[in-house]
Amino acid sequence: MKLMTPYFMKPLEEYTHVYFLGIGGIGMSALAQWCQSQGMHVAGYDRTPSAVSCMLESQGIPVTYSDDAEHIPIDFRNSSKVLAVYTPAIPQEHPQLQYFRTHGFDIIKRAALLGLISRSKRLIAVAGTHGKTTTTAMIAHILKQTEVPVTAFVGGIMRNYQNNLLLSQAADAWIVAEADEYDRSFLHLHPTLAVVTNIEADHLDIYGSEQAIIDSFEAFLKNIQDKGTLIAHEGVSARPPQGLHTLRYGTSLHCQYSIKELRYENEQLYFDLNISTQEQHTLRLLVPGEHNALNATAAFAVAQQIGIAPASIIDALSSFQGVKRRSEIWYRSPQYVLVDDYAHHPTEIENTLRTMRALYPQRQLLAVFQPHLYTRTRDFAAAFGKALGLADQVMLTPIYPARETPIEGVDSRLIARYCPVSARVVAPTESIEAVFEEWLPQATPPLTIIVMGAGNIEQHLPNFLNLLKTLEHEQA
Repeated sequence: MKLMTPYFMKPLEEYTHVYFLGIGGIGMSALAQWCQSQGMHVAGYDRTPSAVSCMLESQGIPVTYSDDAEHIPIDFRNSSKVLAVYTPAIPQEHPQLQYFRTHGFDIIKRAALLGLISRSKRLIAVAGTHGKTTTTAMIAHILKQTEVPVTAFVGGIMRNYQNNLLLSQAADAWIVAEADEYDRSFLHLHPTLAVVTNIEADHLDIYGSEQAIIDSFEAFLKNIQDKGTLIAHEGVSARPPQGLHTLRYGTSLHCQYSIKELRYENEQLYFDLNISTQEQHTLRLLVPGEHNALNATAAFAVAQQIGIAPASIIDALSSFQGVKRRSEIWYRSPQYVLVDDYAHHPTEIENTLRTMRALYPQRQLLAVFQPHLYTRTRDFAAAFGKALGLADQVMLTPIYPARETPIEGVDSRLIARYCPVSARVVAPTESIEAVFEEWLPQATPPLTIIVMGAGNIEQHLPNFLNLLKTLEHEQA
């Protein structure tokens, strides 16, 4: 079956070259690798080098870090054979995007390409404000470990595979993908099985209100194929279409899949899973937190729906190592634990801090947070401050702007005003490492230091780690 779309005139497989604008993005990079695996020539642009873009370059995919159209490779300047793909993070005035537009190239968004790839396949799509990356990775891992053919597009680097893509050449392979609500991207997808982990206010610069977000999720649910299945957390308020086979999971006994009795043993999470068919199982996870127990429950339900035996699901989940930047422990010693996390929404911060408090109850908890986007900081400043109050001390870096321009009166000090604990705000003129070096010794070990944010804060982790080791040496 040929893949067709209203966005361009010919089937996808007739393009010999694909150029990605924003290729270093976690979603774009997986698509770039998939296109390369299909025999297409792939190249792209990104603003700065990153671990992801370097990974692509090591696989033979050229990446330019100049937005000048002259840096588009000569082989990618033939409009009859080149497809241009861009992410919403690319501004409309971007010189390379303008080049492709003015020279008559076929151009589509990232989400449209994912929709094309998955349209003729059996698709498992995972949506939700939080938890979709880990849940997607868990489902992909279960299928991979149980030898069910799977191609997976994940919004993070899976630690088991050191990649954000799993590939299968089998014609009947399942596709597992995140269904991103940003810019209503998930409306390009038509899943056989869909998961919705939760719905909360976010991306208000796009949606304007929480009700608009709920409406968008309801539109996504209408895209589920006939005789498909929805697996939704009990708190999801979006109404599924009448007659859609729907299963609920959560902590309440009225759910078809409910969890209870969470406990930690040797830093591993155990919990009991009750299923409405009178089954009960005990699961062990290497990733901590009630939110991950719920993510695993959603993954369990998906795997059971496609016919995988419970014992095989449990065994696969017990070997799931997590996703990079999701409660990823960088360092552990009697004095210090250093954790990296992608949390960039108040609920995610709260979940992460509660999890680390439960995992290391005898340690003081220090939080380093890099706010992401001026609009999100403006819209959720009070909630950010409250969530960060779960730590004993807080350090706030300047806002990571991503695609946005500054908003007058909106900076990290706005969050600090609502934070009930001591919050050291890093001024734009200060060095983050220098402030960290001055701030850290004010707390007495043993400490858990958790570094959070969706921008580039993880680039500072090697220097943070070196400082911890220096302090340990001095304290010895």
